[in-house]
This record gives sequence, structure tokens and C-alpha cells, in this order.
Amino acid sequence: MPSSDVRLIEVELRVRDLDRSLRFYRDLLGLPLGQPEVHEDGGLRHAHASRGSWSDGAKDFLLFNIYPAETGQESRTNVGFAVEDLDGLHARLKSAGVDVVHPPEAKSWGRTAVYRDPDGNTISVTQLPGEDSLSSRGMG
Repeated sequence: MPSSDVRLIEVELRVRDLDRSLRFYRDLLGLPLGQPEVHEDGGLRHAHASRGSWSDGAKDFLLFNIYPAETGQESRTNVGFAVEDLDGLHARLKSAGVDVVHPPEAKSWGRTAVYRDPDGNTISVTQLPGEDSLSSRGMG
């Protein structure tokens, strides 16, 4: 098998309403998305969260972008996130009226739930084994 230096560095969603998606991803899911911005050289108003540093060439760099879509060009995808407290997040999403596709359930890779974002993308959320939250131990 040939060695490869290819690695994922960006996930980009195209959404109908940037502000509505910011409320979902930042305010409900808790992603560290910044305020919407437009790059100095122009482009579309968008928001992003990153891990690692692009300028430092970090091997773990990952960028999550949310851009407005042209009509009919919205993303249709699944995005997965790891969390420390799936029960707490599930309660918050459910109380906000988020569409629950699959409630939290135990899988071989951890406890997982699936939700639908405002544009119909599915969002998988997993609490990895060993990341027991207080609520999953009956303390929350």
C-alpha cells in the first residue's frame, strides 16, 4: 500500500441561512465558530472554526466553514463530532426543537446520536468510550 501525505484539512457546508446555521452549530452544538466575516480580498460572508494553525503547518489543522449557498446548492452531508456529555447535548438540542434522527444509543465505538441541522444535513454526535459524563452516571 503506497504511503500518502494526503490529509483532511477542511469541511465546508453550504447553507440557506448563515445566521440560522450559526445558532445551530455555535449556540446549540457548542462549536467555537467566530463571528461572520469577509476576507480582505473579498468573497462571501462566512463563519469558521479551526483546530491547529494553518500558518504553523500543524499536522492536526482542520477548518470547519459555513458559507451561504446559492439557491439549490445547499450541502447534503453527514458531519460527525465527538463530545464529552452526549446526554446534556441531547437534552439541549431536544428542548430547542432540533430534529432527532436517532436518540443516543450504545455502539461499539461509543454512545452516538444523530440529528438534522436546519438545512437537512445529518449531524452524528458521539461520546467516546471512557468519556463518561456526570449525567450518564446519574449525577447530572
